[in-house]
Amino acid sequence: MTIRNVARERLERGELSLGLGLRLTRSVDIAKILKSSGYDWLFIDLEHGPMSSDFAATLAVAALDTGMSPIVRVPIMQHTMASRALDGGALGIVMPHVDTA
Repeated sequence: MTIRNVARERLERGELSLGLGLRLTRSVDIAKILKSSGYDWLFIDLEHGPMSSDFAATLAVAALDTGMSPIVRVPIMQHTMASRALDGGALGIVMPHVDTA
């Protein structure tokens, strides 16, 4: 099965791609709510909130099930957490505080 990255596809066509950042949610229902509201991606923030990497994976899978693209920001220099987020369903990673190319 091929997983589509709808947000990336829209950007590659020069279209607008809408997303929303999540730090405090406790329910995967947010993915359905965002999709029905017209969003293409959700930004799961593990750096600035109490969300666990386990719940982030659950949320990523819920987003994929709705056709949204989950993107995860990991805490500073947490390369293993980035790998786990990708394994858990994230279609993109934001690595904060990178100061060099």
